Amino acid sequence: MTKAPDTYPFEQVELKRAAINSNEAIRLVEWEKNLMLIDNPGGTNYYVSTAGDDDNDGLSALTPFRTWAKVRSLCNHKIFTDVVTVNFALGTYNEDIFLENVVCPLFTISGVSHADRMNVVFTKGMLFQFTGGVINLRYCRVIGEPALSTGKNIGFYYCKNAELLSVVMDDVRAFGAYFYSTNAGSLNTVTISNKTSAAVNASFGSTVRVTNTCNGSNNQYNFDPRDFSVIVTTSYAQFGTSLSGSNVTAPRYAGQVVLNTFDLTKLQERSVNDNILYGLKNGSIDPIKNVIKFQFVLGKLQVSYDGGTTWQEVTGQ
Repeated sequence: MTKAPDTYPFEQVELKRAAINSNEAIRLVEWEKNLMLIDNPGGTNYYVSTAGDDDNDGLSALTPFRTWAKVRSLCNHKIFTDVVTVNFALGTYNEDIFLENVVCPLFTISGVSHADRMNVVFTKGMLFQFTGGVINLRYCRVIGEPALSTGKNIGFYYCKNAELLSVVMDDVRAFGAYFYSTNAGSLNTVTISNKTSAAVNASFGSTVRVTNTCNGSNNQYNFDPRDFSVIVTTSYAQFGTSLSGSNVTAPRYAGQVVLNTFDLTKLQERSVNDNILYGLKNGSIDPIKNVIKFQFVLGKLQVSYDGGTTWQEVTGQ
């Protein structure tokens, strides 16, 4: 193991997000502060069970760890040259699932199977932040909320790529899956229900794709894109009829939803409660003030300063 020299600022988030494979990760270690290089050719499998012991080596189903905290101590602030998979046995896990500052080609947290996804339960939510490569979460039920990101079952902050496959989020929370400045998020066969704000939120330039029989019920909104984020969805990925009667979108602050047909006519004209649109403009967060309404026409953002009589296309976004 080689500790990276203290020669590059921790705040260079883009370098973390750009490290999407092992070669880039190896180059990144020359600069990144407080990250340690782990050369793991062939990949690493960890195993966790409610009947395990953190004094085990955690490298087989016969010698599992007991807690995620043990796994996290081995993975946080690391750069892995090959894949890492954390396999959870059937059971209920009552601890925060928190991972940060990890660069890995593919980091997977997995239950047993799609058929048993309701039998691997995480009760205190999940939070991932500052990750390079792919974070893959599959075959489990996630309820509760992480201590550092309340109101969401699962939060992704400044992640390069985040994938959810066969995951259930069905307790009462504000949001189910929450993406913040995450380049590429995806949901496949995910069930989200009982969210008082939205099943899926995308904020600060995130892009999220929702596909393949994603479903749920009793959500205030299906999708909540904000701050020039985009949610791309398909007609067969719906999270149920919302409490407000709108089953398509709740775009705010210049977010948009694109259907699989790229038909933007289903986007309704929206009022702006605080008269300010926040979005990425000319490389920085620049508020557009005094806006009464906004809409998308042929994929272009238009704003109205007089309540909808005249519209002006926003450029430089």
